[in-house]
Amino acid sequence: LSSWSESSFTSLARLINRFPLKKFGLFETALVVEQRLDVLLPLLNQIDRIIAPCSWMKEVLVMNGAEAERIVVSVYGIERNGVGARIRKPHRPLRFVFLGRIHSMKGVHILVDAFNGIQNNDGATLTIFGSPSPDQYAYAGRLWSMAKDNPHIQFGKQLNRDQVDGVFEDFDVMLVP
Repeated sequence: LSSWSESSFTSLARLINRFPLKKFGLFETALVVEQRLDVLLPLLNQIDRIIAPCSWMKEVLVMNGAEAERIVVSVYGIERNGVGARIRKPHRPLRFVFLGRIHSMKGVHILVDAFNGIQNNDGATLTIFGSPSPDQYAYAGRLWSMAKDNPHIQFGKQLNRDQVDGVFEDFDVMLVP
């Protein structure tokens, strides 16, 4: 860490605030991040195209040595195939949806907990589409346990790109925790 500049520590502090590693202290987190960067940063020079899910991720990649021209921002990886927004009345009851990977860092448990905490939701539903990676099976099990007594929360399978537009038609609110 002796080679780190003040701006490196500032960047690390911002990163820690966005993604706190609660089981580690500040110093241990810095070591974990440094070790990960030592492995990942050399790979940036071998990649032809990098897809960043948001503009701040592109900024972080550029700050860490990636060439900006090789980075494409594809917000949440969803392209609507030219389908424009349609004006329609919301469903009654409202239909909420989460689309994405089932992972603890995505905060899906926050959605389930919040939905469970609604006293009178007028029949609103929450559907969670996605699948966990093997290292997240325990987390997914926890989600299913949290939701099992709430008939308004449902889980769907991982969707392919062709199915996404249909989901947008069937739901009123997309939740991004």
